[in-house]
Amino acid sequence: MLSSAILNDEVAKRLISREYLAITAGETPDSGTIDAPIGRKDGSAIERQIDFLNGETAVTHYKRLAFRDGLSLVRLKLETG
Repeated sequence: MLSSAILNDEVAKRLISREYLAITAGETPDSGTIDAPIGRKDGSAIERQIDFLNGETAVTHYKRLAFRDGLSLVRLKLETG
């Protein structure tokens, strides 16, 4: 697909940034950086996990936006990965 190739190229050139919202159990720190290799979780085409043996370099910055009822709302910004 041409559009997919264009988007992948723009991401590689850092012309596009990727941000996600996540809900996590517990109270996360206010902000931070996760610098750990990630790989695909066995049996899932979507889920990823830290994988020190086969994972690829990944750096993700996060900021806690809210905490309520034991859950944190977190904004994640992917630098790599």
